[in-house]
Amino acid sequence: MQTIKLEHLYSDKSESKSTYISSARQIYESSFPEDERRDFNLIKALDKNTELDFCIITNNQSDVIGILSYWNFDTFVYIEHFATQEEKRGLGIGSKILTELVNTFSKPIVLEIELPENALAKRRMEFYQRHGFAPQPYNYVQPPYDKTKQSVPMLIMTKSKEEISKECYHSIIKELHQKVYNFEKQV
Repeated sequence: MQTIKLEHLYSDKSESKSTYISSARQIYESSFPEDERRDFNLIKALDKNTELDFCIITNNQSDVIGILSYWNFDTFVYIEHFATQEEKRGLGIGSKILTELVNTFSKPIVLEIELPENALAKRRMEFYQRHGFAPQPYNYVQPPYDKTKQSVPMLIMTKSKEEISKECYHSIIKELHQKVYNFEKQV
């Protein structure tokens, strides 16, 4: 039986394994368009100095088969990036890791996805809906990660025991903009 494990990329154990970092970078850069990701070289410092946790998903052979980065804020958890290797998709790995993450936290979980305007984006939205995430009814634009990137229209999805009020939604977005994107525009 295949064992799937989630571990921090920059923990003492994995920091010395440059192959983990190389594999994580490859998955990260091949899974997300340039405007939807930050410079990978900045992740280690963010992981060590902010609420960001950048994790790798490994299998029995300790191969990196996916990544999960999330921000653990006081009132919610924000999943920033979540992907498995293309050839490992559809095998239940994402479901297992997402279920594990959801069971770890009792506070709301928030994520951004592309607008469901093509088949892949619709499947991604359906995946999160099967896991109890609900799309929020408000327009949202992901701020640019840096001056070389563009902002991207996205959809916010949340998993929470209670409905997210408009006031709570705006509070979440403000914190994302300030801490994740270093962006101060008023929501």
